[in-house]
Amino acid sequence: MFDHKQYGPSKISVDSRVTGHEHRAPTDDSVRLLQEMQKKIRNEVVKAVPLEPNLLKALMWTEQGTLWPEVVVIYELNGVKYEAHTRITPDIEHDDESIRRAVVKTVAEGFAVAMLSGMNHAR
Repeated sequence: MFDHKQYGPSKISVDSRVTGHEHRAPTDDSVRLLQEMQKKIRNEVVKAVPLEPNLLKALMWTEQGTLWPEVVVIYELNGVKYEAHTRITPDIEHDDESIRRAVVKTVAEGFAVAMLSGMNHAR
């Protein structure tokens, strides 16, 4: 099977060229240009989307729950009523700033749900 013998030097040729692609970081000018284009597009989108007049009415009070006090915010946005309840549990510090942040977070989540539920999602 392997009964062939070769005596003397043998020569094999191999292509030794290597090509590579250099990945460079974006330059300051290219980043600036990209940001300018993004800002221009954003401004055009804002101009193209009409904002209808929105009407917001809100009422807020604190009530004592069975375990924890609760801040209740009832608001009406464009004729639709929403409620946001925030329990002031022990994990929320009982200073005005922490309570305000917790209430704002709850109300903001409600706004986001109300706004996103009316959006048409293009697919």
